[in-house]
Amino acid sequence: MLKRLTVKNYRSLERAQVALHPLTAFVGANGTGKSSLLRAIDLVLGQRYPNVSSLRFSQDFTLAGDRRELRIAVRLAEPWVHVDARTSRMRSTDCR
Repeated sequence: MLKRLTVKNYRSLERAQVALHPLTAFVGANGTGKSSLLRAIDLVLGQRYPNVSSLRFSQDFTLAGDRRELRIAVRLAEPWVHVDARTSRMRSTDCR
């Protein structure tokens, strides 16, 4: 489960840090960044591995400033364990 989302310079979000709970609702007027928060989560945790081609220059950067640092971080409530299918090696990430 996601515990926290931190976003910097992504779409309409210059700086945002959101605590997430089992049930979290994003409510607000049009253009306040609700969809940007969801897109940020999808970019990091979606089906495709994020890379430069995942971004739409320059609309994915705040104020179209594609030279600004873009940061999206998620914190998970529990450690994430990944088993690499090719090597069968396990990696664990402590996300507290």
